[in-house]
Amino acid sequence: MGTTLEQRIAAALSGDIKAALAELLGETEAAIDDADTAAEEARTKALDPLASPDVAKARSAMENAAFIRDRLRNVLPKLQAQFKKVCSQEAYDRWTVDYENVKLSRDAAAEQLKALYPQFVAKITDLLLRIEEIGREVRRVNISKPFDAEAAHGDGRWLREVELEARDMADSEHCCRS
Repeated sequence: MGTTLEQRIAAALSGDIKAALAELLGETEAAIDDADTAAEEARTKALDPLASPDVAKARSAMENAAFIRDRLRNVLPKLQAQFKKVCSQEAYDRWTVDYENVKLSRDAAAEQLKALYPQFVAKITDLLLRIEEIGREVRRVNISKPFDAEAAHGDGRWLREVELEARDMADSEHCCRS
């Protein structure tokens, strides 16, 4: 014999089952709708002396239907909270796997950087200082070009900054290239 909806809800809330919570939520919401209808029908019937001549049985049927409806309504938020808890845990479990994979990649790259960084810093620092010095010289030479000399016009002699030269980019201030 199968388990009742209430037994399955109790099992889900006690943590005995994690699968099919979404389906169980749907069943519970549908059961609440059915219980609402049954409670209203039982109330209507109980209040009609012709349909329910026995007052005690009529009241019992009406209260029973309302009790079943209220009981399901009461358990629904708990079931929804359990569903959210399970979904959150599953999302966290997936995230943890992703986190560990990315952490491994990050740690490997950090180790490579640790090995290269001291040499790189020394080399790049020296180079950046030289680039700065050369940049000043490039600006000095470009500014001092005697444009009033006839040979200076269209000679194509204009020095780009070191970075622009390295990246083969046009100097945005000047149209002439060396």
